[in-house]
Amino acid sequence: MMPGTTGLDLQDALRRSEARAACRVLGVGDVRHWGLADGTLADSIGALSNQLGAVVAEVAPEVVLLPWWLDGHPDHQALSQALAAAELPASLEVWGYETWTPLPVNRLVDISEVIDRKRRALAAHATAHLAFDLSAGLGLNRWRSVQGLMGLGHAEAFVAGSLTEYLELM
Repeated sequence: MMPGTTGLDLQDALRRSEARAACRVLGVGDVRHWGLADGTLADSIGALSNQLGAVVAEVAPEVVLLPWWLDGHPDHQALSQALAAAELPASLEVWGYETWTPLPVNRLVDISEVIDRKRRALAAHATAHLAFDLSAGLGLNRWRSVQGLMGLGHAEAFVAGSLTEYLELM
């Protein structure tokens, strides 16, 4: 360990590196980390909200994707709280996705053609694989295919709408 660093600093650096590797697999080139440690986002809603507002103002995306508001991870829930507090355009599309907790679906996307890419992106999260098998989540993508693909292939489920609609649902 380098002087002045902690095990948590190194763990955060490793997790960021894994996230960048997963994003490369997915074709995402502009990856930003805001310096907030894993597991602490509930303590940083204001900072997270400001960062979210700033990046949306800079990039002007058509859609923001984030874990849905009742996902079973406190950082994911904190991100939804920050979204609600951020100053964002009411017409911005927001798509919440499921990671830990299934959601009530109003958008279903066929990901059959890119499921191998998703597998490779999940494999980039080596430290998470030490705790559990991330590929188990792919079973949910397979099951979601029943809802719109006649049980064929894989589908990603979302709860989505304009920011106004999303916040009303939230």
